[in-house]
Amino acid sequence: MLVDVIRRERAEGHDRPGGGPEVVEHPSHQPVGVALPSVSWIGLHVRHYDRIAIDPVVGDRDDLVVDHQLVALSVGIVANDVLHLRSVPGMMRRPRESGRNLTAVTSAADLTADLDALVADATTRLADAADLDAVAALDAELLGKKSVVTGAKKQLGGLEPGDRKAAGQAINAARLALEEAVAAAKTRLAARARAAQYETERLDLSEKLTELRRGSLHLNTQARDRLEDVFVGMGFTIAEGPEVESAWYNFEALNISEWHPARGSFDTIFVDLGEPEQVMLRSHTSPVQIRTMENTEPPIYIVAPGRTFRTDTADATHLPAFNQIEGLVIDRGITLGDLHGTIQEFVRLFFGGEVKTRLRPSYFPFTEPSAEFDISRADGSWLELGGCGMVHPNVLRNCGIDPEEWQGFAFGFGIDRLAVMRYELDDIRELVNNDVRFLRQF
Repeated sequence: MLVDVIRRERAEGHDRPGGGPEVVEHPSHQPVGVALPSVSWIGLHVRHYDRIAIDPVVGDRDDLVVDHQLVALSVGIVANDVLHLRSVPGMMRRPRESGRNLTAVTSAADLTADLDALVADATTRLADAADLDAVAALDAELLGKKSVVTGAKKQLGGLEPGDRKAAGQAINAARLALEEAVAAAKTRLAARARAAQYETERLDLSEKLTELRRGSLHLNTQARDRLEDVFVGMGFTIAEGPEVESAWYNFEALNISEWHPARGSFDTIFVDLGEPEQVMLRSHTSPVQIRTMENTEPPIYIVAPGRTFRTDTADATHLPAFNQIEGLVIDRGITLGDLHGTIQEFVRLFFGGEVKTRLRPSYFPFTEPSAEFDISRADGSWLELGGCGMVHPNVLRNCGIDPEEWQGFAFGFGIDRLAVMRYELDDIRELVNNDVRFLRQF
């Protein structure tokens, strides 16, 4: 593609007004290049050629503009006074889509007008940006390395020296205006994004939740845990056994004969499981003592807490299903004095030092001698707490222990009754009525 360039010598006085390059039109009347004035580039004088031939591969692109300042550095072949350009570093690519492009300018006034129009257009586009990504794209387009403003700087060399200062100031002012517009758009959209995020993650700090009421252990459980702690601190261990027992463990091994009233249906709840033996719900935790003595060599120091069952009618002092704890000590040289001292120490630790104890003679088939032990009340009266005594020799023999070598004592009392006394309740049935208003007090 051939571009005719009319050489105008300064000596002939044919320079264009303003000294700018002359746009030369192709015979198809499409602007494809510019005429080269006589200029110097880094000390190199640009020779004037009557013709400039642009390689068709380059010249057919109607979106390229030749920067006349860089033509002097292009690699070309001179033939017949025609410069054939194979590479034109000064060519600038015009954006095909959005954005604004500065055409070749001839004066500072033209450049300023184009930059003002660019800033106005950019401000409108930034104001219409929907999100930060769109602003980032406009930022790169308006202020990046390939932006219009950067390209405008390259055209300063084509202006008269007197216009370059004003044109440079116009470019700097345009860049500053664009930077401020981009920053304002980013601030506006960032604030909008934060507001949307705050609305999404908003918490109503004025909301007041109802207080969560924590549950607590039942009085029977509290009393049992405290009893276990007291006896463990005295050197005892905890033993447990089944709640359904045979006649051997519940009666016979404990020296309770067949004619004893406790073995009748008026006191014991029997379970009909058929032959070969009689089965019942245990009426005390003494069977745990028998199982322990059968399976453990003396010395033995245990307490056996657990549920027991009898045919009692529920009233202010009795329940058909209640909790009981029994203690057993088997060792050499054990006496009744050891029993009394153990009970006194237990009462002191559980109720406090101001409570006194006493033993009253009584009868139980599994102990000999036997006693009831009472504790003092604040009004000076006495309250029966439970039964105790020295382990009967027959019980020791039934478990394979020689009574001539080993002696022991046993005691037992109701955990429910201890809770009633400790918390000064009027009716033991309050423990099983499950009235939440009552239980929350403890």
